[in-house]
Amino acid sequence: MATNLSFHFMVGSAEPHLVSYSFNQVSGALRIAVDDEPIVKKWQLFSFKTVDDHAFSVGKIERHDVLIRKSRERWFGGFLPQSVEAFIDGQPCAVQWDAA
Repeated sequence: MATNLSFHFMVGSAEPHLVSYSFNQVSGALRIAVDDEPIVKKWQLFSFKTVDDHAFSVGKIERHDVLIRKSRERWFGGFLPQSVEAFIDGQPCAVQWDAA
């Protein structure tokens, strides 16, 4: 089972920003950052939710809506592969799977 699910992607062209996502399945540490500035930082060891959404806007002049969605199976989800999808302005831009 992979313990760390992380990736990053660029948002914007005239005003580019780097969005980073990192989730550790063992410790429950979640961090989402834009240009190395954390916008989400929390610990989650147990959850009944199978889908966890994080929505935020990026940019000042060139504004984009970003949605990051982590999905898992209902039963034994912490021990099975989990996926994280990223959307920019409603369009998919990145998908990452852990290697459970």
